[in-house]
Amino acid sequence: MTTRETTAAAETATQEDRIDLGQLVLLGVFLGAERDTALVRLPGGRLQRVAAGDRLGRAHVVSVDERGLHMVDGGRTRSLTLPQIDASLEPLPRPHERPGRRFAEAVERGRIAPQEVQRPKRRG
Repeated sequence: MTTRETTAAAETATQEDRIDLGQLVLLGVFLGAERDTALVRLPGGRLQRVAAGDRLGRAHVVSVDERGLHMVDGGRTRSLTLPQIDASLEPLPRPHERPGRRFAEAVERGRIAPQEVQRPKRRG
């Protein structure tokens, strides 16, 4: 290995340690029988899957659970959490359902006023 290659490798390793934890985005958690992992978007857009014991820059991943990813950086505990989903929202229509069926049901039940309905223009 040449001096230039060694220097480049050291610079890359140093840059990896400089991850701004405030710019990390938790995309999801995967709870498994053997280990729980989290999918994180790094500041440059790259995706990384991590588990307890892994590192994100200088931070050590302590745990992954249903609420999010928990790590320690310089003695401080930091967490990335998943956004809370409003359970009162209706689920999206299933792909096999006709698109207008659920909408028509909402109009019938009075959840959407008929005057709010705009019919698409027909081609032709």
